[in-house]
Amino acid sequence: MPPGAKEGLQLGGREGDGVADPTDAELESIERPNGSDLRLGTIHDVDRNEGGAMSREALDLVIRHNGWKFQERTVSADPNDSDDLRQVLLDAIKRDGWDERRIDEFEMDVRYANDRRLVTTFAVTS
Repeated sequence: MPPGAKEGLQLGGREGDGVADPTDAELESIERPNGSDLRLGTIHDVDRNEGGAMSREALDLVIRHNGWKFQERTVSADPNDSDDLRQVLLDAIKRDGWDERRIDEFEMDVRYANDRRLVTTFAVTS
């Protein structure tokens, strides 16, 4: 369970999945390492392959920390490029104040934007 999380609190949710988005009070009750905001919807753009062919797609991500839903975000990245996915995951955890050396505690479900079918679950091993 994430530090400071209440038992049974599920973060996020998508229309029709039966999980309601948490209230502002619920979000404020979860202690984050740097006090950052847990509101969803940040868009991050990845393009480190300068000049090269890159199949960038709009992707919906669900990021988990030790199995608990941590963040949802939409990004533009190549779902078949592990370096891009690693960078997206790394940026997400660093943005929330976590030490990048703890990346192996996180995993990420990857879906094409607005498509409920899972493309892959991405994790970095140490």
